Amino acid sequence: MVDSAYRLPQSRSSADFIIELDENMECPNGTKLFITEVSIPAVWKTTEVGFYEKLYFMLYKNGSLFGNYIIDLSNKIYFAEQLSFDIVEKMNEATNGEQTDMFVYAYSSATRTVEIKVASGFTDTYEIKIPTDKELSTYVNDTWNRGTAEYNNTSPKSINYFLSNYVETNPLATWTSSYLNLVPFRAVFINCQELTDFNRQEGHHRPTTGRGHFRHFRSSVCRLH
Repeated sequence: MVDSAYRLPQSRSSADFIIELDENMECPNGTKLFITEVSIPAVWKTTEVGFYEKLYFMLYKNGSLFGNYIIDLSNKIYFAEQLSFDIVEKMNEATNGEQTDMFVYAYSSATRTVEIKVASGFTDTYEIKIPTDKELSTYVNDTWNRGTAEYNNTSPKSINYFLSNYVETNPLATWTSSYLNLVPFRAVFINCQELTDFNRQEGHHRPTTGRGHFRHFRSSVCRLH
């Protein structure tokens, strides 16, 4: 069994680690080793730091941009409705200098979507826009006021993936998400060249042939991504 708790010091983290097998083996020529089972506990959070951290929104008043806001939702395990609640709570905290509790939400467990709404009494004046990552990459076509809310447009680390927010919208009094997808990571890749010991020959991977009857496999160093 390989346990990341015993990773080597040069490992980057418990999710990107190097480990050394605890014994050497001698095997006949042609022996191949395979990983047959991997067990990975779900130890990462929904809004993982360095991956999914922030929600970006733009507030419009009477059709003109009023302000840009970035709220931090990182480092927490979320269920869909709790995420919806925290988004609106932090949006209200970010804007309470202008109006208190400007936003409300309605979560549907049937469709697993959330509506983020400008609260009653403000709908004639205010609208919101939640830009997609594509829009964020261009600072929303240079309409985002970088002087008040700066960010790295090449790596915004937004939660748009969770909101399935991929379609650009105009400012709205009610913004509706697509399906809330709270699975932050869908695949784990394991890179361990020494377990297979293949050489590249003529554009193909072929096993090497050793001298003598037995080959010696060293304690291999593996990296888990």
